[in-house]
Amino acid sequence: MTTDTEALDFELRPSRQTVLAWRSVAPILGSLEAVGVLLTAIVSSAVYYSLAFGEPFWHSGDFNFQMTVAVFYVLVRALRGDYAFTSYISGNGQISRVCQAWFLAFLALLAAVFLLKVGNHYSRGMAFSLFIAGPVALGLQQRLLAHWFQAACRRGRLAVRRVFVVGSRSEVTNHCIAAEQGQSGLAVVGTYVLGDGSDPDLESRLLRQAVARARSVNPDDIVVALPLAEHARIQYVVEAFKVMPGSIHLGADLLFKTYPALRTMRSGESASLEIVREPLSFVEQVIKRCFDVAVASVALILLSPVFAAAAIAIKLTSSGPVFYRQERHCYNRRRFKIFKFRTMYDAGPNAVFRQATRKDPRITPVGAWLRRTNIDELPQLLNVLIGDMSVVGPRPHPIAHDENFEQKIEYYARRHNIKPGITGWAQVNGLRGETDTDDKMRLRVEHDLAYLDHWSLRLDLKILLLTVVSPTAYRNAA
Repeated sequence: MTTDTEALDFELRPSRQTVLAWRSVAPILGSLEAVGVLLTAIVSSAVYYSLAFGEPFWHSGDFNFQMTVAVFYVLVRALRGDYAFTSYISGNGQISRVCQAWFLAFLALLAAVFLLKVGNHYSRGMAFSLFIAGPVALGLQQRLLAHWFQAACRRGRLAVRRVFVVGSRSEVTNHCIAAEQGQSGLAVVGTYVLGDGSDPDLESRLLRQAVARARSVNPDDIVVALPLAEHARIQYVVEAFKVMPGSIHLGADLLFKTYPALRTMRSGESASLEIVREPLSFVEQVIKRCFDVAVASVALILLSPVFAAAAIAIKLTSSGPVFYRQERHCYNRRRFKIFKFRTMYDAGPNAVFRQATRKDPRITPVGAWLRRTNIDELPQLLNVLIGDMSVVGPRPHPIAHDENFEQKIEYYARRHNIKPGITGWAQVNGLRGETDTDDKMRLRVEHDLAYLDHWSLRLDLKILLLTVVSPTAYRNAA
């Protein structure tokens, strides 16, 4: 049983250095960005007037316009939540958010100038030069500030929230380690370890001591770090800390590490934790479908001469149909007929499927060329328009392969949680062709699942581009 002395001794001592709170930093950021806009405006207008008229000019009207741009930009950034801690610490989307806010600010300003009919008061050249130079300067400023904040977080000099952690020994330790790793922005200002809960009197006494200690450090948040299964005990600890003015959180570091997409779901009186989200939300599905239809339609029109040439070459060099159709699995393991240009000698309708290998004697000379150039896959654009496939996604395998590898490779069946594609992340990384070993298929599946977990329209565009221009995408073609 844990004693009072043991609980008091077990305290992860917080750093004694000065910790700057984010709530005191955030208001300064708007002022810094407004100054950045004005400095950029002065330099860009001076350059414009020097190039256009041979010497820099100064117009009071210009300053009014530039000041208004700065105000609009800061307001847009504030309304979008761009001064949040995560916007500066996260390495993704910083420049994109700057450009979006800049465009929205200029759009709002142009609307105001139009409605007020004051466009004649401002130089269009000055405005255009500022519009071009602004994102460059502000993007650089964003990167420099983000770099400084990240370094401050690593040194423990910057924090979003000051937290006090109370709970069991292992849970408190894990939560503190998680807070110290990376750039969480959390400063642990105190901890307290409770007993095992078997002695109610000891538990009550320890809780009173824990609350007293929490009051002495005045945290923003109290984190209750107890196993999630101990519902009654968690409630008891939460009730004890309700006398504190800070917010109370339930620590769930292990759960979030296992399921990073974890979020709460409420519907009336029903509540649940969503631990695995659907691969693509409804909006993402609509975006991907529109992208697929647009690409497939344009590709079919532009590549119609290639279709005709391939069909003629196949008919002239071997007997049999132009297209080869075979059952495959698509979304949610539903079956469909895939279209491909026939690249092998026709073996008849009763032929047993056998995967093609390098230098396979069944492949026709024309078929070998179609495979090397990926032209044999082009008829699948029809499958895309029908809705069975996507332009980009995991490649659909023969039914027999699916059933075989589902028994051998963990999470193999997850590939069917998204529509199969004509090309995919595995293919542009050279993982195509014969899968004669489990390790080859396992590596392909790992790439497919990485695509599934990190889908974005930008990733689809990247894969599509690599499919066309990258030599790696043509590697290992049988």
